[in-house]
Amino acid sequence: MARWGGLVLFVGFDLALFMPTSQAPLSLPVGKYLAHGILLGGVTFCIWSLVSVSVVPAEKLATSTVPHMVTARILLGQPGRVVMGMVVVAGVSSAVNALLMGVSRMLVGMASQHLLPAFLAWSPQRAPVALILLALGPALMMYLGMAGEPETEVYARAGLVFWFMYYGAVHLAVFLLARRAHQPSSRRYATWLPVASMSVMVLGMVGLLWIDSEAGHLVRFMLMVIASVSGLSLCWMGWRLFKVRMGLSRSGAG
Repeated sequence: MARWGGLVLFVGFDLALFMPTSQAPLSLPVGKYLAHGILLGGVTFCIWSLVSVSVVPAEKLATSTVPHMVTARILLGQPGRVVMGMVVVAGVSSAVNALLMGVSRMLVGMASQHLLPAFLAWSPQRAPVALILLALGPALMMYLGMAGEPETEVYARAGLVFWFMYYGAVHLAVFLLARRAHQPSSRRYATWLPVASMSVMVLGMVGLLWIDSEAGHLVRFMLMVIASVSGLSLCWMGWRLFKVRMGLSRSGAG
């Protein structure tokens, strides 16, 4: 699963290439900076991998769930484990914070377009409801003692597949918008690049399901989530349609 999970390391970076140039300063080549950032991250990982293999047998690294901690302990002893632990905690906190902020902004945007209930929209007079609700889910799972449980691993793998599905849908939307906008030849990559990215997302999703030892359980859980979200969406759409019809009938009566 880790090999397929590596596909998500750079997911989302390619979306910056589709940013309209009118919304970004000409002195800020977004794609160039992102490419340099990816290159720097790749070089850092390669150097750390070479150092790890040079001081720790590859078999030991392969069988360990925390190979970075093993290398840090051999290099610097207990202080190395402490430093590496701080790095891991900081990295996980940064990733979780970015995920919560990104998803909450998406929910706020959908609420602002009346695709979700209005209480999820941003308002300076109240707390960020969408962000709080997203944070409550993992917090509740931790409180119930689900950390490390086999069922939690199924939820995590399902979330990874949903991540692929989400970005595949985003790239499909970018492709359709680019086709409708009739991109000039200088930005012709904005038409075919989403197709390539979407193909990678589909490949990753199929690959994850193919190699999963509990694929049946995983698919059943995903279908339950999709059915639940679809039911809530239909209820919300019905409620919105009912309010619109009530408003039209009142205006017609008036």
